[in-house]
Amino acid sequence: MGLSPIDRFSLESHTGPYAEWPRTTRLLRDGARTQTSVPGYALLRQYALPDGRALLITDWDCPYEEATEVLLLGPDDRLLARRSFGAPYASVWLSAARVVDDGAALELELCDCERWRVEVLERRPFLVGSLLLTRRVAERPPKP
Repeated sequence: MGLSPIDRFSLESHTGPYAEWPRTTRLLRDGARTQTSVPGYALLRQYALPDGRALLITDWDCPYEEATEVLLLGPDDRLLARRSFGAPYASVWLSAARVVDDGAALELELCDCERWRVEVLERRPFLVGSLLLTRRVAERPPKP
């Protein structure tokens, strides 16, 4: 897959009371507005794929009911796939993200305790892009 960290994208800022912000935020590429709006208010991580697609991780910048979004964009910045980590009345935040298996996958750590593996599935004639998520069991020492 060949994921590599990048720093090309950013999100427009919202103004006014948080409760009145729209549910999506305009995506910027190299500082220029795109036609794409994505879920979330903060861009946490971003990765490029060799074929021009990008993988973004955003969140809602809300300490009371946080959710983390994993987004797959096409070379034209169009949203191809989205996976959300969150639940009503709960907070799910990104603790860490690292590229693993020589760029074949991304490993996310959520809430300092849960690990997930994210893989971008290869394009097929009738599938423009998809994300495969696998929950990983954390290696913990046995209790005495």
